[in-house]
Amino acid sequence: MLTGALPALPPSVVYFDVENNMMNGLLPSFNSNTALEELWINNNDFSGILPSFAAAADKLLYVYAQDNSLSGETPSFAANTELILLYLNNNSFTRTGPAGSCPRCLAGTIGLCEMYGNPWVQVTDVGVSFFGFGFIFNNCCLCLGLLPTHVHQL
Repeated sequence: MLTGALPALPPSVVYFDVENNMMNGLLPSFNSNTALEELWINNNDFSGILPSFAAAADKLLYVYAQDNSLSGETPSFAANTELILLYLNNNSFTRTGPAGSCPRCLAGTIGLCEMYGNPWVQVTDVGVSFFGFGFIFNNCCLCLGLLPTHVHQL
């Protein structure tokens, strides 16, 4: 089992996986990681903000950062045009959009975005069941594709 802080990754890393370990501390900057396609840092105890992945804007496909102690404003992935999966659930992110909605900067072209288990998700018994949109149920948020600006109880 790996422990300790995550060092800066070499710029040429394409796939990085340290999931299900006991790593902790702040995450390094990913500004020089122009080739990064997959990042698996879930199920650790990383804290602080999730740095920008703008350097890998046209490469990044998968980010698994759930089940950590990450905090701060929910990061924007609007520049990451190829992002397919984004898991940020069960952290301590604060919201950047209207209460109970996934920020539109997150939804963009992302295939699947999970945000439940973060304090900003404050919706009860609200849901959207259209394919290609978001689903919000009992303090959970699961975004699929574009989410409408305002979600009303159906």
